[in-house]
Amino acid sequence: MKLKKIMEKEGTTYQKVLIPSNSGLLAMEPDPFKALGVQSDKAEKYRDTGLDIEVVKARGEDIPMLCDEYARKGVCACGLTGDDFADEYRARNPGSQLRFVDTIDWMIEYSPRLPWDERRFSRPTLCLIGGKGDKLPEEGEESSVAINSNFEFISRQYIEELREDGIILKTGLVLNGKMENFIPSDCRFGIEVVVSGKSLKYVDKDKKTPRNPYLDVLYKFRQSDMSVITSWPRNGQMQPNPEFSLDFVLKEQYGRIQERYKNPTESTTSKLLKDRNIATKKAGEEFAEAIAEFARNNKEGFKVEMQQAIWALMVMAVSLGISWDEFLAEVKKQQ
Repeated sequence: MKLKKIMEKEGTTYQKVLIPSNSGLLAMEPDPFKALGVQSDKAEKYRDTGLDIEVVKARGEDIPMLCDEYARKGVCACGLTGDDFADEYRARNPGSQLRFVDTIDWMIEYSPRLPWDERRFSRPTLCLIGGKGDKLPEEGEESSVAINSNFEFISRQYIEELREDGIILKTGLVLNGKMENFIPSDCRFGIEVVVSGKSLKYVDKDKKTPRNPYLDVLYKFRQSDMSVITSWPRNGQMQPNPEFSLDFVLKEQYGRIQERYKNPTESTTSKLLKDRNIATKKAGEEFAEAIAEFARNNKEGFKVEMQQAIWALMVMAVSLGISWDEFLAEVKKQQ
């Protein structure tokens, strides 16, 4: 659906539209700009004179967060991104107002010169990958799995679904990329997005160095749809969203720390939660830095260190088993 029609249906006029900046857009059919009726430009930020709307390019995984941020500031905005990114963001932020407005039926248009075995999927697909010839573990058998940090929460949901079928996967690594390099040497399996599948067979983009062993798709979880999303209410007035209070932001951060406590990773937060001595030392460092910035009368520096000190306190509170509601109750006692 064209963006003009979407705005009519929503009863609002968007001030900004967020478009993914990844190069994969060039291989999409239909072209997302044409599908939305938005002017295309090489600039990272420009104005569509026909729709009288600002077009901003951003990473697909950041667009859900930016929709929330703009709504919080009272800016009416929508974005185009994969529904997997949107689902991941909503899983991480259950209080988010992010919602789906429309879905674009699309596919990846491969070059005719590309071999058929490198046209694995017509759109990005979240898969369980492993060494070629490997198979899903036997019922009750525990195996390690690496997951992509961009899809950490929805990956854990799929891990739980497999557990119900007797397939037990234990998260070993949470990585930002290059997952294929750690399978099967460090983790037997990985949960990663696969498109052409080229990276499963080769170490380099030029396909000169084959992997040993080759990797393969063992299980498909979901394919990604390209969706129009927004955090702005239908027929809404241009005003900040009351859900995005300081309490909301801090509660979300607290929730993420609690999640790290339940499901440890290789992150700094997990390491602090695991060792109280390290956590105590880290908190002391953060508070010392905040005090130093205060003594220097450095407002900007103090804001950064204050946030870090609050985070360190949250880590210690979660380690002691203090819930967010218990903390708020104590705050109210002091008022």
